[in-house]
Amino acid sequence: MLKEIKGVYFDFGYVIGYPISNIDREYLYLDWNGVKSMIEDAQISQYLRSGVGLKELTAFFKKEIYEVFVRHENTDLIDPKSNTLLSEKLPLVFYCRINEQLINRILAYINTMKYMEIYENVPEVLESLKEKRLSISMISNMMLPGKLLIEKLHENSILHYFDTITVSSDIGFIKPHKEIFLHTLKKDHLVASEVLFVGDTYSQDIIGAKNVGMKTVWLNCRNEIIQQSEAADYEIHKLEDLGKMLQCILDY
Repeated sequence: MLKEIKGVYFDFGYVIGYPISNIDREYLYLDWNGVKSMIEDAQISQYLRSGVGLKELTAFFKKEIYEVFVRHENTDLIDPKSNTLLSEKLPLVFYCRINEQLINRILAYINTMKYMEIYENVPEVLESLKEKRLSISMISNMMLPGKLLIEKLHENSILHYFDTITVSSDIGFIKPHKEIFLHTLKKDHLVASEVLFVGDTYSQDIIGAKNVGMKTVWLNCRNEIIQQSEAADYEIHKLEDLGKMLQCILDY
């Protein structure tokens, strides 16, 4: 029995939401088609520096934003924070003052959330957890600012279920870095042993959560076989199985 569990934390991608079919993985970091649309927006293109066209702007986002994030994701797990990067690097391609209004207009074009759908059974699963009086939070790695994810959850009428939403680009740490988990625990006034973490990516979600002392549920939606010295506490293959599993292991 896991009588001590007071909260359930979720990853976003492939757990709460999933990408549309046949989408290139790079489009889950940044909408590269949106760069072309940005060029066609007169309110943006009028401020581009001389000689900056689609090719140059695409190269800018690839080198100064995408590759910077991926490099950290593959090494030290320190998120460079996209809002900071955009503020610092956009002057390379724009000659105007870089303000929040311009950044938001740019983000609307490169927002990857347009390629994500929310699983149909998510509201039912979250509602069942609330009925059990469990705290619900989300911890997600995301190259672009977390407000885009929050908007997606709001549009799908599930934002209100979450007590805390922690996104790597906002706090500066990428899963499996322990600080992104500890940050959320502190905000929720919980200790790690009181939380069950549900994630699909073993190296980021399961290892990261276990390293801080959380119980883990591996949502193995891709039917992967992974050799790990420390296994997840539980394994399910679709989100709706979570409710059935909790019914068995929680003493209510």
